[in-house]
Amino acid sequence: AYYTFQAIAAWIFRDPSVQRLVGEPDIRNRKVLLRLVQAGFDFGRVIHLPYKTAVMIYLSRASFEAARGLPPPPAPTQSPMLQASAY
Repeated sequence: AYYTFQAIAAWIFRDPSVQRLVGEPDIRNRKVLLRLVQAGFDFGRVIHLPYKTAVMIYLSRASFEAARGLPPPPAPTQSPMLQASAY
């Protein structure tokens, strides 16, 4: 999953005008949240949408480029939502 996120981010960041990726994964999707942490995404606040409760995620171009070419970091063992101050 790490390499999938890296490949998608690389494809999106091909456009020099893109400076940040933003998403809102469901907070119940523990596996995806763990992989997003591993891929370098920062977590924001929890939001309540009509069809899910989600957490805002962000990946800046600078963070992506700083980690590019490095081996994947170890996967976290705990969900970031358990540590999020907004939860």
